[in-house]
Amino acid sequence: LLLALAFARPVWRIPATLPVLTEDREFVAILVDTSASQSRAGLWDRVAERVSRRLDELPSRVVVGLSQIDDRWRPVVDLRAGLRADPAISRDAVRTELAKLRPTARGTNLGEGLVRTAQALQEAQAELPLPCPQRVILVTDGQAGANLAALREFDWPADMPVEWLLLEPNSPENAGLQLVT
Repeated sequence: LLLALAFARPVWRIPATLPVLTEDREFVAILVDTSASQSRAGLWDRVAERVSRRLDELPSRVVVGLSQIDDRWRPVVDLRAGLRADPAISRDAVRTELAKLRPTARGTNLGEGLVRTAQALQEAQAELPLPCPQRVILVTDGQAGANLAALREFDWPADMPVEWLLLEPNSPENAGLQLVT
């Protein structure tokens, strides 16, 4: 009888309980485009202002990280460090490090930057019992020459929205038409 029961592989239903988190955190990764196109017509002057304003709008429980992208991705303020510290400290670190960034003379590999930022968000939560809400804030001018090839090969997480802070130059530098009366 025991042998027949073993081969039958019965399923014993046991009620499962999920761990309860004591904190309700959220992870936000800010990705700043530092390519050559950001040095046009005063664009870079508005980056720190826009990011600082957006940081002020975030709830106090948000853990913030910062990275930059031109032709390669570089982390600036690590999300895991923000996990161990007070979220206000990570915001101050983001503001301090953002003030040090400058546009480079390189192109934009925006696809790689988004993929690597998404992976950094997921790695930062690896030690948590349950995943927290997460999102990416992308600060860019949206130039047409940005390389997005890496996004085609990456399965973007459905629970990770991307918020665009689109910067526009004060005056266009390309030729245009103007009607004269």
